[in-house]
Amino acid sequence: AFLDTVVYCCNFRMSHTPEYKPFQTDGSEEATSGHGYEQRTSSEMFPVAHVTDVPVKIDGCKSLALIITNTYMSQPNPLREVKTDHTELEQTFRKPFFDTVIAKDETKEELEKKIEEAAELANEYKYKSVFIAFSGHGGKKEEQSYIVSNDGVVIGLTEFVNHIVDLFGDEIPKIFLLDSCRGYTELEQRPKRVKRNYLIAYATQDDSVSIVKYDGSYWMPEVARHLREVDDTVVNVIKKANLYVQENLDL
Repeated sequence: AFLDTVVYCCNFRMSHTPEYKPFQTDGSEEATSGHGYEQRTSSEMFPVAHVTDVPVKIDGCKSLALIITNTYMSQPNPLREVKTDHTELEQTFRKPFFDTVIAKDETKEELEKKIEEAAELANEYKYKSVFIAFSGHGGKKEEQSYIVSNDGVVIGLTEFVNHIVDLFGDEIPKIFLLDSCRGYTELEQRPKRVKRNYLIAYATQDDSVSIVKYDGSYWMPEVARHLREVDDTVVNVIKKANLYVQENLDL
């Protein structure tokens, strides 16, 4: 069974406040980003449609997880709080239900090698699904979403997703968990490649910022905890995590 290409967003939208600061990409240009700065919120949701339910865990079966977390300690806008996200993700994606590839504070070149490593594992073993979790900086440039490697290199979000989908192939369900600020991407437009068997869950909505608190992000740790503790399908677990975050958001 295939997952349709879908966009599933957390139930709150971020709007800029005076504390908002741009993320410095390489010291020579600014790209819009606000991960780490307090924001106001309001509710809005993209509907989920035509999704085949994928259980988080099945006895006797194993999934693969690629965990990508960046703290940017050598960059102008560090994200120390992402360490908590990483810890929660590692606690969730562990044996016996998961094999894990860790990409922690990796440069763009190092990240590419980790993605290829995960794809080789997926091609060798018959995993029932692949989770790709990213927590770090993101934003928009010329209205298009991007994420940022730990060395400050901008990676287009559409490029990132399509590259992983191409490497892993169509047969295995791919679940992206993305906690970063974002602009717009072609992925929101239900592109031509609508049967590539993946689902994308965002921490926030298009053209909006993601936020963190002193001990980690609001969204990613709760998604990780719910995936670990709630016995349900991936989509229902994400719904419950989103609702929890919305009800317990304390800015």
